[in-house]
Amino acid sequence: MLNKSSQSAAVKRQQPTSVRSATAADSLVIDRCPECHVVLESYDDETVSLCIVSLATFIHREPALAAPLLLDMLHAVSR
Repeated sequence: MLNKSSQSAAVKRQQPTSVRSATAADSLVIDRCPECHVVLESYDDETVSLCIVSLATFIHREPALAAPLLLDMLHAVSR
């Protein structure tokens, strides 16, 4: 006799993968750059603010470690 968890596992195994992946693909929307087709990411204001504060703290506390990375940081932020 099968218990409830093994019955649901058997049902999942019987369901075709294309149906499961199609439902997941419907809910996923990816924006891409029209010129270079790179995936565009978007962040809320709170996340960007936290990132700026953490970078400023890193640069202030460890300027010798941050100096080689500053140019890359500026390029990443200016995108």
